[in-house]
Amino acid sequence: MSTEFTDPTEFTDLIDFTDPTTTIYLDDAIYIDDSIDFSDPTTHRTDAIYFGDPVDFADLLPRNYPTVTFVYDGTNGPDLETKHLITHVIISDGVVSIGDGLFAECMRLKTVSGGSTVERVESAAFQGCAFLTSISLPAATAIGDDAFGYCGSLTSISLPVATTIGYSAFMGCESLTSLSIPMVTVIGYSAFMGCESLTSLSIPMITIITAGTFIDCVSLTAISLPAATEIGSAAFQRCESLTSVSIPMATNIGDESFYGCVSLTSISLPAATVIGDSEFYGCESLTSISLPAAEYIGDSAFYGCVSLPSIPLPAAEYIGKRVAKGCVSLTSISLPVATMISAYAFDGCESLTSVSFPMATIINDETLSGCVSLTSVSAPAATAIGNNVFSGCSSLKYVKLSRVYYVPPNTFIGCDKLEEVDVAWYTLRLDKLNAITEIFCVSD
Repeated sequence: MSTEFTDPTEFTDLIDFTDPTTTIYLDDAIYIDDSIDFSDPTTHRTDAIYFGDPVDFADLLPRNYPTVTFVYDGTNGPDLETKHLITHVIISDGVVSIGDGLFAECMRLKTVSGGSTVERVESAAFQGCAFLTSISLPAATAIGDDAFGYCGSLTSISLPVATTIGYSAFMGCESLTSLSIPMVTVIGYSAFMGCESLTSLSIPMITIITAGTFIDCVSLTAISLPAATEIGSAAFQRCESLTSVSIPMATNIGDESFYGCVSLTSISLPAATVIGDSEFYGCESLTSISLPAAEYIGDSAFYGCVSLPSIPLPAAEYIGKRVAKGCVSLTSISLPVATMISAYAFDGCESLTSVSFPMATIINDETLSGCVSLTSVSAPAATAIGNNVFSGCSSLKYVKLSRVYYVPPNTFIGCDKLEEVDVAWYTLRLDKLNAITEIFCVSD
């Protein structure tokens, strides 16, 4: 025998749930076991439930709160008070969709069973279910935006036939360790942002990784994206444990995609033609790169990659600002076709000993400033150089700038060992050029 209540206020504000074995089934009405005593609302207040503001409610939840089951048949849905109570959801056979926000903020929800026929999980369907640990959706093809956002206790989910995952779908699922999504072809931005426990992921069918997809996945060590052709901005930003990446087909790598990946030691992007700004910024363990097709290298792409000894860029035509600033282990650069070297590109590369820019026509401000080990520079096609290009290159002895018409002030300031500069013989103006013992003015 049970007692039916259609309005939670009939419980009075405080209810004594002293029997942890009691099971409550919630549907359109609330059914409570007759054995529970409601007669004295002041009794056992520490074990009571408050039907009021959700924030206050969370503070007053009892330790021995009974099991509360909600059976979803596709037509009914829990109201706000009911959401505060649910610990288990049963999805009836035949249900094909879980609606927008249907179980959002069910703070006591731990498990979901059934769901074998569900094809769509709509936006925010389980968002904020902080204690939900697992769910199986074998027939789901689409997961909506924010569907499981901030389900902090969710450890695993299997989506064997899902093809679409919306933006922020699993954002903040900090306990998620494994995810099976073999058929997914579309992933929205920030879909797995902050999944701190996710260690590895293979997405064999995906072609586009959108912006911020794996930001702050700090335990992610490896990822395989064999079909991906485009990586969005900040896709793997601050994935601190990431050591290897396989993305053989990607042609466009967005800004900051691997920013702050401090454990990344090597990367090969054989098809990439565009490397975005700050791409590998702060990747302090990176020792080797392979970018054979890259034509455009964005600003600060390798800024602070302090372990990187060489940067071979055989196809790069444009080199952005600060591209390798502070790469203190860099000893060699190969830029055979680059026509533009932007400002501060190799500023502070203390181990760089020689540089050849055979096709560069413009070398901008402070490109090689502070390269204290640099002994020789060859830029035979350059027609213009910026300010302070070689300032502080204290070991520099020889510079070949056969087509440069004008050498700005302070170009060679601090170049105390400079012996020879080859420049164009006509329209040559040297202003405040220090420590020159011999100049060859070469006609073209």
